[in-house]
Amino acid sequence: MKICSWFPVFRTWCCVVALLGGAALPATAKLAGDGSTPSATAPAPDRPTPLAATLQSFMPQPEPIDLRNAQNEYQLSLPIASRMDIRKATLHLVANNSMSLLAPRSQLVIRLDGVVVGQIPLDPKLPQIQATIGLPADLLKPGYRRLTFAVAQHYTNECEDPSAAELWTQIDSARSWIELQGGLRGWRPTLAQLPDVFDPKVWGPAQLTVITPQTIDPAVLRWGSLAAQAVALQLGYAPLTVRQFTPVIDAQSDALLRIDTHNIDGDAVIVGTAKQIAPWLAPEIAQQITGPYLGIVPVNTAATRFAVIASGRDAAEVDRALLAMASLQFPYPDAMHTLVQQVKPAVLGKYAGAKLLQPNARIRFADLGLTTSTFKGMYGRETLEFSLPPDLWAPENAYVHLKLHFAYGAGLREDSVVNVFINDQFQAAIPLNSPSGGVYQAYDLAIPLVSFKPGANQIRFEPAMMPLVTGKCLAINMQNLQFTLFADSQIEIPNAAHLTSLPNLSLLARTGFPYTAPAQGGGVALRIATPSRSEAATAWTLLAKLAQIQRIALTDVIFGVGTTDLPRDRDLIVVGAADRIPSHVLDKAPLRLGTSSQAPYPVAALPPGPGELSWFEQFTRWLRTVFQLTPQPAAAQVTWITQQGRDLGAKGVLMQYASPANGKRVITVLAAANDAYLLTQTDALVQPGVWARLQGDLVLWREDREFATQQVGSSFTVGNAGWTVKFGYLLSRHPWAWGIALAILLVALALATLRMLMRFKHRHHRAVNEASASPETAAQDDHAHTT
Repeated sequence: MKICSWFPVFRTWCCVVALLGGAALPATAKLAGDGSTPSATAPAPDRPTPLAATLQSFMPQPEPIDLRNAQNEYQLSLPIASRMDIRKATLHLVANNSMSLLAPRSQLVIRLDGVVVGQIPLDPKLPQIQATIGLPADLLKPGYRRLTFAVAQHYTNECEDPSAAELWTQIDSARSWIELQGGLRGWRPTLAQLPDVFDPKVWGPAQLTVITPQTIDPAVLRWGSLAAQAVALQLGYAPLTVRQFTPVIDAQSDALLRIDTHNIDGDAVIVGTAKQIAPWLAPEIAQQITGPYLGIVPVNTAATRFAVIASGRDAAEVDRALLAMASLQFPYPDAMHTLVQQVKPAVLGKYAGAKLLQPNARIRFADLGLTTSTFKGMYGRETLEFSLPPDLWAPENAYVHLKLHFAYGAGLREDSVVNVFINDQFQAAIPLNSPSGGVYQAYDLAIPLVSFKPGANQIRFEPAMMPLVTGKCLAINMQNLQFTLFADSQIEIPNAAHLTSLPNLSLLARTGFPYTAPAQGGGVALRIATPSRSEAATAWTLLAKLAQIQRIALTDVIFGVGTTDLPRDRDLIVVGAADRIPSHVLDKAPLRLGTSSQAPYPVAALPPGPGELSWFEQFTRWLRTVFQLTPQPAAAQVTWITQQGRDLGAKGVLMQYASPANGKRVITVLAAANDAYLLTQTDALVQPGVWARLQGDLVLWREDREFATQQVGSSFTVGNAGWTVKFGYLLSRHPWAWGIALAILLVALALATLRMLMRFKHRHHRAVNEASASPETAAQDDHAHTT
């Protein structure tokens, strides 16, 4: 037993080891100590698969999970689809804890929907943790399950600071992962169960195969686009990658699909007229197509993958069936096939979308999905989500007003507050400092409009309530630490115009603008350079992403093959391999690809400053300060180098600039060196890690490993507003215009003043004018009067 004296803290554990001659650690945890690096029993997957995913893949941001203070917890939403048949689930956890913790009183608890499924001691002698924890399969029911990591951390048995810096545990979310044993269950869904077929809660990448006729023409481009957008809207937040496939007929098959399905990735949508797709279907299915037809059939014999059939007797009926499919956001019809007699689309304005607030709107929190919530204890959190138009503009003195209805308990310490965050940035604090508590019906909290972003926004309320009486060996009353935020609170959007500057890939990433205004794509034309299957699939993947952003299908986009005749009245999207896009499309591009390419290289220098200001320039700067107008940033400094060839390598390129057909319209070009890279880089582009980083007017990327962006070209203003607002916007973007405007104003004022003085003098001093104008006449009049 001499070994026990070496580790007095673990004497009990060591003795058990000595007695049993085996491992004494908990069966659910394997810990690495003595400063060694923990090695997982199995490595975490690089990317999510249908049976494995890292904790990071379930988080909004890829970052470690930090659990600080004496008590803290972090909760993940674990998606479980009804299609998933889970027989066993295992959590492989990799973590690290502080070496200053007190071992007997510090622990990490893992809960699944509130049920404790694992406990791990947090030991300063064994700070690096590797744990394998079983997750009961019967708790993994369809929906979003709550996986919670909670810590109790202490560094002394005496009075301690609960927020001491040494109280921490960090979970490595990239190396911690969940492993499933099971697969997809076989079933026969109906059209009402499309949300369960195309379910974002299915693990692994969301893949769709669009099965079309051989020829890629504008009609097929439109059908594939509608199919991809319909599936993307069902998937919601999950990025969708699309492939085009023309099947090989399997005449010997007796399945409902008479095609070779080995090359179909994921689920599928079959589009085409009845005549075009009849050879691919069993006769009993083909005979059902007597009008605009929607049906769903299994792709494989196990009935774990499915294909939606959208067809009709002619192209118009196929189109009608797909429009209906894009609108199936309600569980009806509960049948495996149906005939669509009529589609009457909703009438939408130019700006539409879920929870989209317009200028001068006054909306209750309840209308944005927030319910009345009461927080008990020291800390809480409530989030309000909404969207703003992509091109909203107002002077910097415009404010969003929150009219808050809330109540809080009596006996709070005077430093108790509600912290308010806008898009994760602290903005304001509401003091909860009345000893007797309080109720406020319309507490006005003003937040500058510039603190919000185009597109999706988030307001987070975090109460921090401290007990009034604390101390060692004192009973602390926690029941009075209560805060209620009522759902009848309101948000008011100020008066604002629809004006913005393009090109702007950041705006495209956040809102899809300008392609999502009008909301259904009525001002958009999409062209692929050649009738290529890869270019078609790339275009469908991009449009599916835009539909997910605004949650409305772009049904009014005009499609075409080739770029010889670009429309002047629409914003353009051009997709293709770089060597297939003609030079007249790329002449004004930030990266001018061709047999001799011109590439911009940034210069590590700030634009030249104004230097010494004249009195007039100082006056215009003062005016901008008074009216709170922000000048447009100076253009970046670049060096242009002409090189031979189009050397994109394996990278993809996304560029946005003024359309060559109309300088007041925008064109976005998505290109790569060849078809293979075009597909793989577009798959990477629509993933959150790349898409969220888009900015400027030129982006180069290679999967998620290389990424570069620039703002190269000049911008132009788009939008609709009154002349006064538009004038103010132009002055805010172009400060030199103040000088011209002020000079014109001063000249006009001087001329008007001179004219008014002349008229006044002519009316009221006419005799004086005549006398001063003719002295001889005045002398003769005096002589006549004397006589």
